[in-house]
Amino acid sequence: MPPLTIALGRKAAEAPVGPAAPGACLAELDQALELDASDVTVWAGSLPWYRTAQGCAKAGESTTEEGWAALLKIALPKADLEGDEQQLGAFEYRENRWRVAYYRSSKGPVLEMRRIRMRRRDPKEYGIPEKFFEVLNKRRIGGLLLVTGPTGTGKSTTLAAAMDYLNELFELKIQTLEDPIENVLSDGKSSIFQNEHRRHFRDWPKAIEDLMRRDPDVIVIGEMRTVDAVQAAITAAETGHFVMATLHTKTAAGAVTRLTDALQGQPDLLSKLASSFLGVLAQQLIRADGPKGDKKLVAAYEFLGRTLAVVNVIREGRTELLAHEIATGKRTGMVMMDDSLARLVEEKRVLAATACDHAFDRAALEKKFGIAPGTPRGANGESP
Repeated sequence: MPPLTIALGRKAAEAPVGPAAPGACLAELDQALELDASDVTVWAGSLPWYRTAQGCAKAGESTTEEGWAALLKIALPKADLEGDEQQLGAFEYRENRWRVAYYRSSKGPVLEMRRIRMRRRDPKEYGIPEKFFEVLNKRRIGGLLLVTGPTGTGKSTTLAAAMDYLNELFELKIQTLEDPIENVLSDGKSSIFQNEHRRHFRDWPKAIEDLMRRDPDVIVIGEMRTVDAVQAAITAAETGHFVMATLHTKTAAGAVTRLTDALQGQPDLLSKLASSFLGVLAQQLIRADGPKGDKKLVAAYEFLGRTLAVVNVIREGRTELLAHEIATGKRTGMVMMDDSLARLVEEKRVLAATACDHAFDRAALEKKFGIAPGTPRGANGESP
């Protein structure tokens, strides 16, 4: 089965978030829920593509012109679909929220829809390292806390879990910058102000600066996309604000390297990054294919925390040493990705071969579980 390729550009026109769809019946989304799919790709006249824990596949029936029109009416009710710019939006259907991207390709107009569960679990149930929550508890000192991982690894869910945690326990003013708003959050003990790109603001660096004037306790940035946004976020963190943000890197060390590369030739900002750095949580999603797994997706994590050695490494720009700091920092609460994978194997939630396919040091994990190097794998990570 060929993989599903989703090519989304950065340029996007304004598309207001759609309301819930009471009484609607959309076969493509009903099929997605039946398959427990995370992503759906739809274009008129073809079978929809679904991404699930088992992989990617076409399913259901071909989308008719009538079905296509019904999807567009709910997904992007007010968007201008005549131009070439990508349109973004979000809507609700059957107790799920769906993030939408509409674009034109060689197949004609296409809709990409990502499922966002509206019923989230208790934040502690995601398996996030305890040190991450300890950083949240110390938010009053201000600083920068990052969540990183490739596209589709649950970074937005982790940010929402962090805000749920803060919202349940503390009286805070939380301001977010998102594109689009994925998880709609209700006030608990905290007041949460969610701001959507192209609806409530247009320029990311300016929006970060504006939020600093709104007396926030917590600033949440959906993604730091530009050097200017990185600089603004670091300035906010360095001036005493607690800032959470996401990046697209595979490893925690890679996230810090991305920032230091963006600050080359600016020693003052590099020093501010070092002084404000609180930690990086890297994550990936793996099929829970072990004897006690549910065949869905489970997260594995890596956590790089703040120590004097880490601060000095960042200040000096020697980020190649950060992987070593994680390996030697377990007693301070740091977590290696391969240790997280090994734990899932030991809990029998993930097969050893699957864990090795996702390991940062595959040879070491194969040795740990007695798997011969180069052993062929099946498509889902099992030995044939």
